[in-house]
Amino acid sequence: MIKVLYLDNIEDIAKLDFIQDKNRIKEIFNQFKFPMTLVVEFNYQDRDYKDIYYHYYASKHKYYFKDTIRILLLENKISMESIYDDNFKIDDKIIGLITIRPLKVGEIGKTFINPYKIKNSNFFIRTTNFQFGMIGRKFYIESFPFSSQDGEYMTCAQTSLWNILQYYGTRYKEYKVALPHEIVEIVDKNHFARVLPSSGLNYTQSSAVLKKFGFSSQIYYRFNGDTCIYNPDNQFKRLFHYYVESGIPLMTGIKLKSNEKENGHAAVCIGHGKIEIKEDAESTFIGRYSVLNSADFVQEYIYMDDNKYPYYKAEYDKFDYPYNETKIKYFIAPLYKRILLDAFEAEKIFYELLKNKYFGLNNLENIDDKIVISIFLSTARNYKASRFESVDNSVAKRLYINIPLPKFVWVCEISTLNEYKNNKIIGEIVLDATASKYDKLESTILIRYQQKFGFKLNNETMLNLKERLINKRGIFSQSYSMFDKNLKEIKNV
Repeated sequence: MIKVLYLDNIEDIAKLDFIQDKNRIKEIFNQFKFPMTLVVEFNYQDRDYKDIYYHYYASKHKYYFKDTIRILLLENKISMESIYDDNFKIDDKIIGLITIRPLKVGEIGKTFINPYKIKNSNFFIRTTNFQFGMIGRKFYIESFPFSSQDGEYMTCAQTSLWNILQYYGTRYKEYKVALPHEIVEIVDKNHFARVLPSSGLNYTQSSAVLKKFGFSSQIYYRFNGDTCIYNPDNQFKRLFHYYVESGIPLMTGIKLKSNEKENGHAAVCIGHGKIEIKEDAESTFIGRYSVLNSADFVQEYIYMDDNKYPYYKAEYDKFDYPYNETKIKYFIAPLYKRILLDAFEAEKIFYELLKNKYFGLNNLENIDDKIVISIFLSTARNYKASRFESVDNSVAKRLYINIPLPKFVWVCEISTLNEYKNNKIIGEIVLDATASKYDKLESTILIRYQQKFGFKLNNETMLNLKERLINKRGIFSQSYSMFDKNLKEIKNV
């Protein structure tokens, strides 16, 4: 059964008698502009909830309904006649899709919200296209999956894993979406005690689930006792940022501490907030240049947090929870199995190259400004597409396109402070992400400084790259556009 309802303001949610936890729904709806139209489908058979129901709730003495309610949110007031009219363009009116589960805890189930419909938004995130059918038609929502936890079968960690696997299984043919019971069964096979009702997962259990679904995950744990493993302390934050900037959703473990009470929580980081250039940020002196790292320009990150709402924004290490102290204690990067060079090793190689007398910043000419570097992963396809668009003549385009690259590369873009403000760079270093940390400088594929351009083929050495880098090439301009294909910029007032 389908009903069409209208909301003029946030207080109209009180009229939705099929919603139990109206405060949670208000948190979500408060992100959107009113009025809005709700197309409500009762007795909906949701695949993920039915999976949980038959593997857990059906065995309880208390009766649980197995049907859900699905709500399609649309901008403005749209008549029922228009909704059922094939010729009416409804796609650009879609705010999102929310599943309401018949549970006292975790009522909000599988949810897809279009971030472009969020008011007062200003952030960069990773999304993909999700298809669904309703009222006899097919629709698409550009989104990242969200769901709340029920606290028994799916806690914050399992829900975060479900979010990540829904995203990857929808976007890439190498992966598949996960049903909730598949996540639970993997944990059960590797655990010595019962896993239901769930008491949550630690980072090794979460990584084991990702491994079973085809990922070669890298775990970054921040603390050894109370001591930060990385030195300096902000290095952990930079590593976190490199992966976020790479468009890799991170399973993030958060420490919540109040007096003697300490809890853990998990959420998925899918992007970051606005970039605020800080000329006085911590710098490294390389030769005569003061080098800033763009990872220090970002302080807010965007999360799918099951206790909050889709695209929840939090300042780094400052989460809106009733605790005296909140800190990121670990994160898991679900990497493609052929990415062998991790962010920590890639960063070391980049800085070593920047300091090198043959391959470093002394190749720059006529620069009297601070240098800004940005580090991220990219697929070879996206990297070449970006450079094809940014270079300004056919000879340079052919040179970029014809250099053999592995499936993934690490990129360090080099800019001046003034060029960075204009989204321009003056050079870059590209590393082979399939290389070993023992390859060190030999993992380098390409280096460019303004009009100097050096590269090596996979059967060549750094000597070949050095010889090519010596000479200026008139085919290159002094600056060119930054790479922008990992995250989508969302800006709405």
